[in-house]
Amino acid sequence: MATSMISITDMEAYLKTISKAELQEYEFVTVKDVLLEIQKLGAEQSRSFADKTLRVLTPLISFVDRYAKSMDSIVQNLPCPAAIVWGCLRALIRFGKSVPYYFDGILQMVEKLGSQLVLYNRYDQLFHERADFQSALVATHKDAVVFLRSARKALSENATRTAWLRRIWVSFEGEFAEISQRLACRLTTLDQLCSYIHREVLHQDLEKQKIFRADTTKALQQLAAATATIQSSRILDDNVEDLIRWLRPIDYHGDWLSARQKHLSGTCQWLLEQNFYQEWARGPNGKIAWMVGNTGVGKTILSAFVIDQLQSNLASQLDGEAMLSYFYFRKSDVDRNTTLSMYRTILAQIIRMFPLHSDPVRSALNTSKMYGRRQLTWSDEPQELLQALLKRINKRSFLILDGLDECEDMESHLSKLIDFIGSRGLCQCLVFSRDIPYIREQLGVFPYLTVGKEMVDIDIRTYLSTKLDSQLLVGQDHAQLISLLTKRADGQFLFASLMAEELNHSTSPADLRTLAQGIPERLNAYYDQTMRKIMQVPSKRSRLAHDVFSFVFCSLRPMTWPELQHMLALSSISDSGDENEQLPYKSAVLSICQPFVEYDASRDIFQPAHSSMHQSLTTKAQDLPDREPVSKISLPYGHHKIAKVLLKFLKRVDHETVAHETVAHEHDTSLLLFATTYWCHHFLNSHLTDDLIGNAEDFLSSNSRRRAWLMDWLVMNRGIFPLPNILRTMAKLSDLLEGNGKFQSAKLDVLQDTVVILTMLNRATGTQSASKSKGVLSWYERDMIIRDLVRSYKISGRLDDGIKHFEEAMATIGNIDGHTVWILHGLGMLHDQQGSSELALKIQHEALSIQESSQAPTHLEQTLTHNELGRLYRHLWKYSLAKERHLHALSILREHGLDSTAESIFTKSHLAKCYRKEGQTLEAMAMHKDVLNTRVALLGAEHPHSLWDMSDLAKCYADMGKFAEACKLQEDSVRLRQKVLGIKHNDTLWAMNDLALMYEKQGNCETALKIHSQALDGQKALLGSAHPTTIWTYDRVLRLSGASAMVSVG
Repeated sequence: MATSMISITDMEAYLKTISKAELQEYEFVTVKDVLLEIQKLGAEQSRSFADKTLRVLTPLISFVDRYAKSMDSIVQNLPCPAAIVWGCLRALIRFGKSVPYYFDGILQMVEKLGSQLVLYNRYDQLFHERADFQSALVATHKDAVVFLRSARKALSENATRTAWLRRIWVSFEGEFAEISQRLACRLTTLDQLCSYIHREVLHQDLEKQKIFRADTTKALQQLAAATATIQSSRILDDNVEDLIRWLRPIDYHGDWLSARQKHLSGTCQWLLEQNFYQEWARGPNGKIAWMVGNTGVGKTILSAFVIDQLQSNLASQLDGEAMLSYFYFRKSDVDRNTTLSMYRTILAQIIRMFPLHSDPVRSALNTSKMYGRRQLTWSDEPQELLQALLKRINKRSFLILDGLDECEDMESHLSKLIDFIGSRGLCQCLVFSRDIPYIREQLGVFPYLTVGKEMVDIDIRTYLSTKLDSQLLVGQDHAQLISLLTKRADGQFLFASLMAEELNHSTSPADLRTLAQGIPERLNAYYDQTMRKIMQVPSKRSRLAHDVFSFVFCSLRPMTWPELQHMLALSSISDSGDENEQLPYKSAVLSICQPFVEYDASRDIFQPAHSSMHQSLTTKAQDLPDREPVSKISLPYGHHKIAKVLLKFLKRVDHETVAHETVAHEHDTSLLLFATTYWCHHFLNSHLTDDLIGNAEDFLSSNSRRRAWLMDWLVMNRGIFPLPNILRTMAKLSDLLEGNGKFQSAKLDVLQDTVVILTMLNRATGTQSASKSKGVLSWYERDMIIRDLVRSYKISGRLDDGIKHFEEAMATIGNIDGHTVWILHGLGMLHDQQGSSELALKIQHEALSIQESSQAPTHLEQTLTHNELGRLYRHLWKYSLAKERHLHALSILREHGLDSTAESIFTKSHLAKCYRKEGQTLEAMAMHKDVLNTRVALLGAEHPHSLWDMSDLAKCYADMGKFAEACKLQEDSVRLRQKVLGIKHNDTLWAMNDLALMYEKQGNCETALKIHSQALDGQKALLGSAHPTTIWTYDRVLRLSGASAMVSVG
């Protein structure tokens, strides 16, 4: 110890001789600075010279770095001795570059010094706690410091004075020889010390052995019984670890914990209440169930919740009588996206739980080793191993598989997996996945539950309420924000979580509201990045993907697979090409377009997976194909693509044959309904080119082809009475083409076309029961078309043309009993609209006479005539006769069991109007409510016929003096008409007149005047100043203007 203290004191004394300025230079130098200087040396000199320097210095650097902390604790100095060594080495390398000869000599000395220093490593483990070794360590550090400081001083002061350097080099070599000799002496002393210690340790060991023998003899006797058990357990543990290493499972527990951490307490509880889940959880082995959900709905979190629930039940109730295993597939992870990886992981889980039953797997391991396989492969038949293992254990077993659709090779293995689970009853399996065709084909026969928006909305609301900062908005505003975000999330947890994260960083209420209407930035970036990856695939696949996105994102409704498939084929061929050769595979479309396009296998439809994807990935820019942004879909160009494809398809349909055969649906294909109904919509919203406009003009210019197409549109959509929509669409189409300067809108007389179409369909039209046959209109459907047609003739001021067209139809058909009744109905309605009610009444009686002479008294077609007679009697204020006709029609319908059909509510609507005219307001209101509810159920709240019923009900409220209810309902009717029909439609303008009249009755003349004036402006532009409707509104405005002036003067 005394020797050690002398060495330490000597070292500290030497360090005190170093000037303060020099010590400050070394204070913060580390080994990294030395290594950085060597790198610079390679850049400035040569790489080989730097490598040599590093090799030579490494032993010295290792020695100093190894004992730096020990030296710091032994020698209390600042800077520490190691820092002085680092500083000197850095200086030597810097200065040595200018005198390479002498620097090379110093390196040789350092190399010799290092060869001696490395010997300290073998003494370190023996003597690191002995004072003798510590003393030698301190003295050696001092020698290194002295040597390096001397070398540094020589080079730094004389680097430019070579002659002077030669004179001092001899004395410097002598000084190094002394240092080397001292190191050799110390090493000799350490060798002698080693021999002494060995003898001392040997003596101590002999004494300890005597004591140990006695103690051991006794202990062995006590442990003899336990030894066999311990050895057996140790061998079993070793065997299990061998199996696990061979199986190479993924971190299944970590996957579950990762999903579980995302689960918010209180959510997912709805699943436990589902009969679907309860029956699966209680079921016996062999029970398979499937939970289906779109991307982002939280299937993985649900699976983690199920695992958590099962683990709790197994621990508390079943007491080891069942087991649970699970696997999380991940498409982007090669260790988690294969069936083999699933088998490896499930086998490993079961073996860890039941190691004593692992013999089948142990046998497979031994066989695998014989063939040189280091891990489980398909050659080891993992499915058979799992079956054998489950049979040996013979317990109730639960298996949870999440993300089955993300498995790369499951399609070829799923049937075998189902077979051994279901047919052989070895376990209960719950699968979570998206709805993929091959999965539905295999699992669709088992119980399944689709995770819908209505199920997860409450969880999303709970999540947003918890995660959103409550200080962002308070009270009602906060609640409205939660409702808005829940609606926008539309069942997607991913959207909700990223939106909450973004909103919590909003800077103001205005910023928050802006963000809430947009898409989370991270979600937008994810969509953009994913779309770019999709578009980077080979050109054929990227073109296919772009077409799919264009068609699906621009379509007004979800597309069926046959529709999408045929459109994709037509898009890729010339006008005369064979589309059947280009029909894409469904699997190819699904693999390319995930996750943006959702496929619903139960309905075989494709649609955008989420509204945020449509918002993020589409643009209204009119980009042409060679300028399309790879991550955006141009809506105008998407519509252009669809319109072009649909027109190509419609030109291929044999419309001439369709027209002459009069039965449109004989030539129906999977795409005919879509093309017939929607090509105009896409054309009107497309990026128009001369080529597309030319195709449309060519198609519409042919009378036979145009009428056959319109007939298809009427017949195929007859259940929703599409004529008003057809007329609006054709008016827009005509204006657009006429504005193009090459097309004459007079060519498109859709009113006359409709009469011709009805004439063509005359022979095919039959009874109500026949309306369900292809290509056939029922009497009622045809009558509703006629009524809409007559209204359009009136609105357009063409009643005379209408009479002419119907008389031409009469001449075409001839005097055939029963076949001219519908024409008489139309002529009677047209004359009634001209104000000739008596003539109209005479024509309808003629129609009834024809029916009575050729039909049974309760024939359904007669209800139409009775209702029309009732309507005319009401116009003539003969309300008793009117009610009589409507009640008779209603009795015929009830006799046929048609009390809640479209025919019935039409009759009730007219009967209710009679009640209202007679002042039976309560009866009228009850019947109008019934009519409105039934009509909405049949046609929807926005159908024009439903809007008529809404106005009729509003008038009943006004008659009863309930003006608040009346005005509210009529305002809704006006708003919906503006949305559906347009602001300048005659029905919309007349509904505004009705609303103004209600305000007049209420005494609110100012509001009434404002609304009448708005209606008047529209009627002047639409109908002209001389139109009777315009004149009537003008009179109301004059009267109200005078009343307002009187009130102002008063």
